[in-house]
Amino acid sequence: HIGFEQDVTDAVARLVKRRGSSDGGQGVTMENIRHLGFLELEKEDFNKARELFEQALLHAPEDWQSYLGRMLCTYRAKNMEEILKDVPPTDYRGNGDYKMMRRFANQEQQEQMKQWEQRTAEALKRWNQKQEEEEKKRKEDLKRKKLLRSDELCQEGEDNLKTGRFQEARKCFIEALKHNPENYRGYLGKFCYTNYYRSLKDMTDPRYMRLPDEGGDFYKAMELAGPEQRAELENCLDQVRKKLKGMERKDIISSWMRVILLPLIFVPLYWMSIKPEIASALILFAESLYFLVIPFLAWWFLGPILAVIFSSSAKYEQKHQFMREDGTIGTTEKKRKELPGGKLRSFFHVIISITLLVVCYGGLYRLFTLS
Repeated sequence: HIGFEQDVTDAVARLVKRRGSSDGGQGVTMENIRHLGFLELEKEDFNKARELFEQALLHAPEDWQSYLGRMLCTYRAKNMEEILKDVPPTDYRGNGDYKMMRRFANQEQQEQMKQWEQRTAEALKRWNQKQEEEEKKRKEDLKRKKLLRSDELCQEGEDNLKTGRFQEARKCFIEALKHNPENYRGYLGKFCYTNYYRSLKDMTDPRYMRLPDEGGDFYKAMELAGPEQRAELENCLDQVRKKLKGMERKDIISSWMRVILLPLIFVPLYWMSIKPEIASALILFAESLYFLVIPFLAWWFLGPILAVIFSSSAKYEQKHQFMREDGTIGTTEKKRKELPGGKLRSFFHVIISITLLVVCYGGLYRLFTLS
């Protein structure tokens, strides 16, 4: 409040007057006020002590001891030794009162302050090193726990895959990768449940076999796996490639057979059926069994067209289910296989198909004109 300084001065004066009656009647001085401040520090009445040190500084703005006292009030310490022994260490060097103290202190006190600062710097260095070691240990423990939890979740996910519980497996592997983004088992598990594989063995099964996408989960698993696991994955991938290569050769042979052999087999059979004597016999037979009329007519009029359609060299991949990132189930679209020599087979198919239609329908026209 207004006038508090005078009140403090009067109170100190009365106190000094009572105590000083035996020492020659000494009056109120800055030294007495400062001394009272340190006495209040001993009693840990830091607020009253601060008021006294501030009063002393009004009388002597360059008194370094009063700045020391006020700094001790700031850190609520009775003496400097308490500050120096603080745990964690207190860095008082940036305090304004300490800076003023350094400015006005005598030579002896300056040397003392250098020792304080050296002790403080060493204590802070030891404390920081200890904190870094503890933080490093804490992070290592946390990482170890996360790695362990990630492996546990991967094991649980693999068990779910074996029993066909793909949604449960998905949750396990996603959670495992959150704990350890570098767990190769997590990416391998994602690859398996995405393609509805119960294990890597299904990857080499001709019913589900297909190459993994470049840069996908399978290749991420290969990058993160150890030498033994990587060798196992590479071996599995090699098997898939070899089997797909063999299947591709079979598809090529099958395509050529459909393009060439099917017309070669169909045309002689068709020509035999449209020979006048055979055709007449078939017609007479169909009249006795009227339900055969339609099949015979379909054979004569639609047979060549169907032969052209079925002799196409096109091969299509099988549809299969897969799981999306959000856990929903999708089905791949029917996709034509890009086999080597496809353009050449298509060219032969066109030529052979035109020839087949001309020969077959020409013979059919000749049959009806003769009859």
